[in-house]
Amino acid sequence: MNKEYLISFQTSAYDYLRFSDEIRFAVYQKVPAFEIFFDGWMPDALNELDLALIHQAAHNGMKFSVHAPLRDYLTKADIDEIMPVITFCRDVKAVLMTVHFDRLAPDMIPLLSSALGEVKLSIENTIPDKNVTTGERYPEYMRQNTAKYNIYATADIGHAVVNGYDPISFIGNLLKDNIPIDCFHIHNNDGQHDLHNDITSGVIDYDKVLSFIFDNEIDAHFVAEHWAGNVKSAQFFAQILQKWKNEKN
Repeated sequence: MNKEYLISFQTSAYDYLRFSDEIRFAVYQKVPAFEIFFDGWMPDALNELDLALIHQAAHNGMKFSVHAPLRDYLTKADIDEIMPVITFCRDVKAVLMTVHFDRLAPDMIPLLSSALGEVKLSIENTIPDKNVTTGERYPEYMRQNTAKYNIYATADIGHAVVNGYDPISFIGNLLKDNIPIDCFHIHNNDGQHDLHNDITSGVIDYDKVLSFIFDNEIDAHFVAEHWAGNVKSAQFFAQILQKWKNEKN
């Protein structure tokens, strides 16, 4: 196996921590990647210390990804309004920017992709599982648009389960449709509510899900999309990866 599987912590608007606390904690825990979620805030909220910590972490090898704001992406004016986020992605050399599919009009995809430059545009499955402009569910939306544009999938396992998909079948069908998966959002739930628990706490069997991903050598990175319990998720992820490696040797 030559793939490098990286797990990332993600900023949270609900943990009552400062950004500087979050990134320092991620560095202390030695996670190799970090996702910045502009959830109700924009890059201008980052102060000089925050930016210095980002650049220091990047210099020391940490990889960054960005989650775009939760909003409509229906017109060029919508894209113009998030240009500070796009510029930030380019400045920190983010590996990707994730956008939710439900409010992303297909004809906005090339505008976003062009503005991002070398940063990958990765489109995430959501709750509800329906695009507001086309009425398509996520698999059909991605089939239609990966045929036209250079885009990737952010496969949110928790969202897939709440929407009624078997997680392994959900991933497998994306692969069968030649939809490139660049990122997995991993968190657990009770099968009905989007709880964003750590990956050991819920109905999703992440031992099986992660082993399936590793078996298929999907070249993606993984975001523990919750703050509480993120260390527990990272430790469990590492255990499953090591067990899988041992079984393959």
